[in-house]
Amino acid sequence: MMGIKRAALAAMAAFTIAGSAQAALVEYVQNGGFENLSLINSGTWGAAGSSVAAGNYQIGDLSDQGAILGGTGGVTPTGWSTSGYNFVFQANTADSAATGALTNFSGGTGPDDRFSLNGPGQAVNPVNNGFVGESPAGGAFLVMDSNLVDTSGIGNLTLPISQQLTGLTAGNMYKVSFYWAAAQQYGFTGETFEGFRVGLGDSVIPTNSGPNEQFDDTEANIENLPACSFCRDTGFVVNPDQGFTDWQKVDFYFTASNSTQVLSFLATGGPQGQPPFSLLDGISVTDAPEPATWAMMLIGFGAVGGALRRRGGKLLPTQRPALAA
Repeated sequence: MMGIKRAALAAMAAFTIAGSAQAALVEYVQNGGFENLSLINSGTWGAAGSSVAAGNYQIGDLSDQGAILGGTGGVTPTGWSTSGYNFVFQANTADSAATGALTNFSGGTGPDDRFSLNGPGQAVNPVNNGFVGESPAGGAFLVMDSNLVDTSGIGNLTLPISQQLTGLTAGNMYKVSFYWAAAQQYGFTGETFEGFRVGLGDSVIPTNSGPNEQFDDTEANIENLPACSFCRDTGFVVNPDQGFTDWQKVDFYFTASNSTQVLSFLATGGPQGQPPFSLLDGISVTDAPEPATWAMMLIGFGAVGGALRRRGGKLLPTQRPALAA
């Protein structure tokens, strides 16, 4: 009986140590849910770094939201850097043309000038494709074009979103967690396929910069991307015509090469022109559990299992003296 008690205490100690380690985890990502928005250029909206009211925006340096609405200054989620054809949407608004995001390709402000996704919330030709308007993380989320070439000379508009992380320890392992899904822009049809490339290293995920260099109308952009030794890929999901694929959670593990690293996400997929969009939310980077913690937990479980085997697989009740008659 004492052997079982000792084994149980060892298992409890292992759980306590593991729980303490989890409680002490540091979150290295700022604004991983894209709830906070700010200006990246000074203008009539305010100074760079000023907060922006929650809403649906094309983000990055190319954003002309300010110009359309009588101001200047690109919008970006606080803490992140990006440009290209990427958007931030508030919950339950991405499949509504009336509340869609204004884009660089239109000078108007009506529903036909706004970017939105196929879904049940569209006033005209709604599609019951399973889109519920938000991610499991709740609140705002990112919508990123997976395969776009601008032929007007600007170049590749499928570009990463990135954030510089500090306070890491070179040689330590870190867990990068996030939610992602696949969707299609409203007004377009045809089967698409989407995914993400994720990087944690000394630089942003490398891409090609020239017009028509990176893409082909029938293939995934990832096939022509430069090699990336510090990247991981989710693989692709097939998204049916005007469809939506449900959110999924991904955990990737990276080993830091320096105390400061760049976390970046690049939407991947195809074919160009249909067009494919990858959705992103709930980004978190924490210390991966130390090998010693896992070892102690396994030792604790092993001790309990061994004690049970010696007792025939049963925990015996505590023996008590019989009560006096």
